[in-house]
Amino acid sequence: MRSRSAGFNKMLNLVKGGVLMIIHIYVKVSLYNCDFLLDNIIMKLLVLFCLLVSTAFAKVPIIEMDNAKAFYVLDGDSISLSMRIKGIDTPEKKQKCRKFPNQLINCGTIAKEHLQALLDYLPGRLSINPVGVGHYGRVLVDVYKGKVNIGKTMVEDGVAYAYGKRYQAEEARAKKEKKGFWSYHRPPLNPKKWRKLYYKKY
Repeated sequence: MRSRSAGFNKMLNLVKGGVLMIIHIYVKVSLYNCDFLLDNIIMKLLVLFCLLVSTAFAKVPIIEMDNAKAFYVLDGDSISLSMRIKGIDTPEKKQKCRKFPNQLINCGTIAKEHLQALLDYLPGRLSINPVGVGHYGRVLVDVYKGKVNIGKTMVEDGVAYAYGKRYQAEEARAKKEKKGFWSYHRPPLNPKKWRKLYYKKY
């Protein structure tokens, strides 16, 4: 994943805040020469700090699956997790469409590049929230960059189909406003239909 979990970020912020608080109190107590209070105060702060950190770790989500199909082994101590953005479907890598009558292009590549641009250039932190497991063993996720819902934005920009009932209104609006693929001479076939027709050929 390109982002740390929300629990880890919370823990990191607590570490920074806790260290600064302890230093601040240490300086103030030292200025008043209250050394007899110093050890007791710091001990209580450390106990409180440890409790807060353990709470942050407890909120880190655990992903459980019945099989390991969603994982790719990179080397002896590294694995990569296959994830799918919930609620959207984009053209496959080899799926073609026509932007102009005489121009056949790879619409799967266009969708991929659009997603990459959103992740690279939108401001804010990248947040990936696991919400389930799909038919092919991939982890279903909601992805946000800052406050922007990436899946929803892909459909709104006309480079993704709504998958299921989610984002159907956004897809209809993108078609009406001729956004993205919907401005093409021949938009890509719905990826689900394309897979049924051509998947075995590839």
